[in-house]
Order: sequence, then structure tokens, then C-alpha cells
Amino acid sequence: MDKNTRSLIESICRNNNYQITELKCGSDYLWGVINSEMFPKKLFIFFENNKRKQLDLVINDLEINHKDSIDYIKVLVTKSNADVNLNENRLIALNVKKNKILYISSDMDGRSREIETIINSRVSYENQSDYLVTYIIIGINIVVFLISAYLSGNIFNIDSNVLISMGAKENSLISNGEYYRLLTSEFLHAGIVHITMNMYSLYIVGKLVEKIYGKSRYIVIYIVSAIGASTLSYLFSNSMSIGASGAIFGIMGATLVMAYKLRDRIGKGFLKNVIAVIVINLIFSVSVPNIDLFAHLGGFISGTILSWLLYKEKLAS
Repeated sequence: MDKNTRSLIESICRNNNYQITELKCGSDYLWGVINSEMFPKKLFIFFENNKRKQLDLVINDLEINHKDSIDYIKVLVTKSNADVNLNENRLIALNVKKNKILYISSDMDGRSREIETIINSRVSYENQSDYLVTYIIIGINIVVFLISAYLSGNIFNIDSNVLISMGAKENSLISNGEYYRLLTSEFLHAGIVHITMNMYSLYIVGKLVEKIYGKSRYIVIYIVSAIGASTLSYLFSNSMSIGASGAIFGIMGATLVMAYKLRDRIGKGFLKNVIAVIVINLIFSVSVPNIDLFAHLGGFISGTILSWLLYKEKLAS
């Protein structure tokens, strides 16, 4: 997929409540965008003229298995009107570089205004609301840190009594029924350096996961990873534990799943880079004192397993 088509697809998803989907056709695939909140579901299938065979396989599958549940429109990405078959139904021809509609088939006339509105919704800037959940999580962590710093009278070294009173992972208290600490401990930090490193990491990997998995799945992955991190720490470490790094390791696990699933599309180089980052962080967790390795492992394992289950690759999923 060229950068102009990718930009258009991202814009449609951003501005019109569509989601990117992969459309399997044998060993190959086509990209599409689908709105699952409508009935029937609205689907735009993007293809180039040299992908006609793949398109036929996708259309055949839709007609057999999703005839009543999916309303599809074929989007031919081309620079020339000569590529357009004027007898073809359910067709739009686009010059994505110029963001210009070249052709809309006659059976689409009644929907031409709707289609033009969706296609022309393209914008040239990044919509920050795409990453709203990441910003909210970062904001919550910062607010909690500022409260703990105020109560401690120190931004560099937060008082351990303050951390315990605010919900740190403390095994004896959890054993006495304060299970909420398995989650609240992930929003506490020991000092300004600690929170800065964690929030920077979340800013980098969180935005990618939020965009790929969607906001609701991203929230579930983050919370489950946080609880999984604290739970493993509770089971295998008696030390007090705090910090968002366990949840962030879960987000790294989600990135690993995404990189593996899309390795044939985006290249194995990205997968190797993700693995390298995770390994380096795990080595860092082992070699540096006072870092809760079990929390990192618990978050990573929880996030990886859950992300594998939540990752949506097939249209019908």
C-alpha cells in the first residue's frame, strides 16, 4: 500500500468511525475499511488494477458468506480513467495522490454524496484524539504523582508511607483483602525520574497499540497487564512494588503480537526491532537493583496472551 492510500484509509477511519481490516484472498490480501456499527456493515475494499484476481476472491467470499450482513463498495486506486471498467457495479475510482474521485458507477448514484463526503474527509494533520486513551492514562499517572509528591514534600524520592497509603503493592495488605492494590500500584511512582521514563515509554508504544487495536481493546490490555504484573509480583516477591512499567510491558507484548501477525506485510525487520527492545528491557530489569522483574514478566505475559486473543485479523471476527 502506497503512502497516499494509507493516508486516505487512516483519514476515513479517523473521521468516519471505520476500522482498518485485512481481506484474505488465498495467500494474498487486500486492505479495506469497515464500519461494524451499521447494519449491514459498510465496507470499502481498496485495490489496484493488478489485484483484480484477489478482488474477485474477496467478492466471492462476501457474496457467499456475508451477503446480507455486509454492504461493500470497491475502490479502484488508479491515476488513469483508462483503468476503469464502465460496466462494473459497486465501483469508485480514485486518484489518491490528488484526492480526486475519477468515477462512481451508476448504481452508486444514490449514494454519491455520502461516498464523496467520506472520501473527501481526508486531512493532512494527525488527529490527536486518535491517542486519547494514552494521553488520559499519562494524565492520571501525572496527577497521582503530583499528589504523592505534595504529600511527601519531595519530587525526587516519594515517601514509602505515602505510597502505601495511596495503594502500593504491599503483600500483607493484599493478603488481608486489599486487592485493589493490584491495580492502583501501577499508577504510583517513586520519583520524577521514574515517572518520566515510564510515561515516555508509554507515549511511544501506547499510541501505536491504541491505533492498531482500538481504544476499548487498548484499555482492556492495559488494565489486565497491570493486574497481571502486580499479581505475579505478589506471588513471587515480598517487596513493595509500584510503577506503570508492568502495564507498559503488557503494551510491548501487544506490539510484539501485532508485529508478528503483520510480519509478511510490514517486514520482519520491525518484528526483530520489537524483540530486541523487549529483550534489552528484560535484561535491564534483571541487572538493575530495585526493579521488580516479576512485575515486568507478569505484565508482558498477560499483555501478550490477551493481545493474541483480541487481535482482529479476519473480517468476520
